[in-house]
Amino acid sequence: MTLKIDKPFLFAAVFALMTVSAVRAQEMHRHDSSEELGQVNFPVSCSAAAQKQFNRAVAWLHSFEYEAAEKAFTEVTITDPKCGMAYWGIAMSHYHPLWAPPTLAELQKGSSAVEKAKVAGARTQRERDYIAAIEAFYKASDKLDHKARTFAYSNAMDQLYQRHPSDNEAGVFYALTLIATGMMANDKSYAREKQAAQILNRVLAREPKHPGVAHYLIHAYDYPAAAGRAELCEDRARVGPSAAHAFTHFYALGFVAGSDPVKSRCRGRGEGLCNQKPSIRCF
Repeated sequence: MTLKIDKPFLFAAVFALMTVSAVRAQEMHRHDSSEELGQVNFPVSCSAAAQKQFNRAVAWLHSFEYEAAEKAFTEVTITDPKCGMAYWGIAMSHYHPLWAPPTLAELQKGSSAVEKAKVAGARTQRERDYIAAIEAFYKASDKLDHKARTFAYSNAMDQLYQRHPSDNEAGVFYALTLIATGMMANDKSYAREKQAAQILNRVLAREPKHPGVAHYLIHAYDYPAAAGRAELCEDRARVGPSAAHAFTHFYALGFVAGSDPVKSRCRGRGEGLCNQKPSIRCF
């Protein structure tokens, strides 16, 4: 069923979506190598060839295309076996912050990737901080539940972002942890989601084509009080078919009750994704 809410949403999310051509549904489509993923600039101390692959892999990660991300990060390890951050990316690919908790197999793969990242090494303190942060999620998974480890990872990313405030990727990934922990906290003030939105909007001003910013802003404003200035589904045709992920949120939030072609398209995509991916948080 759908949650009936007055047509609200924030203009920033609309703007972000219109500047990024590839905010997509989670694994709904197959993508060819030429498809635009947005622009990611995540500097790491790996080879030049690996750096280009790494940025693309992170873009997949921000799009919640976790299988594609894992494959892309694995390719980075082949290009540069000493690129410890490639294994960080594999570990990140097995943790889906807004989806269902990882399975035992995913936890084992993620933990193994963390160990490989540590063995491969990281040449900078910033990279070591990233590896340590995701390790906080996988560490002691036999003793700590998913919620405790999610908050531990969020706290680690908070510290990382404080140490590296000019690192846009740190801000974007930290914002995602705030959204994830906000969902778990059941805080009706939505303090974490609001903090996430503030961070994302700052990054948006610097990186308007960043795929994670557009994507996560939708999630950050995924609550009734985030009233905005647009009737989103009626404007979705302007965004184009690559904004499929947005349709699932409009469907979930009840913005697609009408019968016109664009709203029908929204509703169809939302229903399809919720049925296809039961691990996705659908209303």
